[in-house]
Amino acid sequence: MLLNRLLSTTINSPSWLKKRCGDILTSILIHPNNHGIRQIFQTIFDSTTPNDRLYTSMSQILSTCPKDIQPEEYIQRIKFQLIELIHDKRYMPIICISINQLFKKYPKVIEKEIFSNLFQPLISCQNPLSEQICTEEQLNLFIDDLYNLISINSYEQIRIYLYENYLKEFINIYLALEQSLSVLKIKFFNILTILFSSIDMEICIDYFEKFLFHMNFFSLKFLPNDSSNFNLILEKTSEYSLEIFCQLIIKLLFSIENNERLVVKFFLHLLQLLVTDKNLNQSFIWTENEKQTNIKQLKIMEILKYIMEYLTEHIDIFIKNVDDTIKVIQV
Repeated sequence: MLLNRLLSTTINSPSWLKKRCGDILTSILIHPNNHGIRQIFQTIFDSTTPNDRLYTSMSQILSTCPKDIQPEEYIQRIKFQLIELIHDKRYMPIICISINQLFKKYPKVIEKEIFSNLFQPLISCQNPLSEQICTEEQLNLFIDDLYNLISINSYEQIRIYLYENYLKEFINIYLALEQSLSVLKIKFFNILTILFSSIDMEICIDYFEKFLFHMNFFSLKFLPNDSSNFNLILEKTSEYSLEIFCQLIIKLLFSIENNERLVVKFFLHLLQLLVTDKNLNQSFIWTENEKQTNIKQLKIMEILKYIMEYLTEHIDIFIKNVDDTIKVIQV
């Protein structure tokens, strides 16, 4: 009853009661048995129908650090509960909102205590200590957690953190999954669509340029083992074919929401790179050896081909973005 009163947005409880309830909640949350959050959730859910207002109220309590405890200590005490309960469908929405709120307040602490566990496949791709990055079960769990965390529209901090710190690793996993038979490829592709759809257009163009010309990707494979389960492994002896690589990059570009202007601008950007005199662009494609230069030119031509096919079928997109075309022609 006291918990329901504290969570209520309509009952004006006296300050002393709120403080007393807060002290009780804190003692339960940080109890060494690591079951306090679940106990509170069960108590509330047994007496109240779950709804968005309840989720918001409970996550607000969970993400508020007690005044007499340092944030790092508080998060260390509840982190294993958060990591466990994010996999419980009943409580997942509250945990995801809470982690987003905590990350907004204490980004370094959450990165160290929570993300180091939830984002392990990305970290393993960044620093591969062995050939096996993760199992199918681990990757599936990671994808579900990630989707639930970034699909909360009102919070973008985690999305920004991910594409600023792990973009190369995302593309590595994407390339491996797309060339496998795993059903996880669709779920992972949806995550990439959410991430890229939230990126500013100019930054997005810059990222796609980095994919094509500046990033060296591991050759990851998502292959079945003897038990017919898949493992994400590092295969040092193979490389992605240029055509398949370009096809997958284009697939990602076309999946971005409201991408019409982005597609046109990226097309014009690549076209400009292709025709620019080498003396005017020493910093980009003409400073490396001849082989690397040819590879970059081939990539540009391949991407331009796919975009041209798309724009030919959607000529109205060009018309809508005629100003961008004129600017490039003037340059």
